[in-house]
Amino acid sequence: GREISLEIVSTPIVDDGGKLRKVVITKRDVTERERAYASIREAYNRTKEAEEFKTNLIRATTEGLFSPLHQFELLVNQLKESGDSCTLPQMADAMAQLLSEIRSLVEGIQIAFTEVGSDLEVTDIRGLTARVVEMWQPTAARKGITLEFVEPIEYIDDVLVDRDRLKVALNSIISNAVRFTPK
Repeated sequence: GREISLEIVSTPIVDDGGKLRKVVITKRDVTERERAYASIREAYNRTKEAEEFKTNLIRATTEGLFSPLHQFELLVNQLKESGDSCTLPQMADAMAQLLSEIRSLVEGIQIAFTEVGSDLEVTDIRGLTARVVEMWQPTAARKGITLEFVEPIEYIDDVLVDRDRLKVALNSIISNAVRFTPK
């Protein structure tokens, strides 16, 4: 046999005087609904596990990359200060470039694993705006338009926003400005 889930509802029927005349009992097979609820709970639990995995992956990646590289950077700086070799400044520059690339990689991993609804993060609005403007400068220049980012005198350094959505909005505003500005 198979197991089924039932929902039983009793409905009292009373006359105009409020006297109970009968009780109607209805039953309904809710097996499929219960299976659907179980599937939803299972999906929710898997989502929580995936979120925990994502968090642990980001933490492990970040710590795993930055710790040894930071130690290497300290060693290079110590060697550079001692002045033993002329190649050490080049090593330091290469190390700085490598760290920059790794930071970009880690940031990309964080963005890739961020879910909608939890996308709020502290963002350097000034820096993000400057990067978007810089990206559009060649297009503006081809149209004979000078596009530049002028830093405001007063500003808020970091703001809690959805960085990707803000970048899309800034991109849209600047692309429209470039597109619709006459030469």
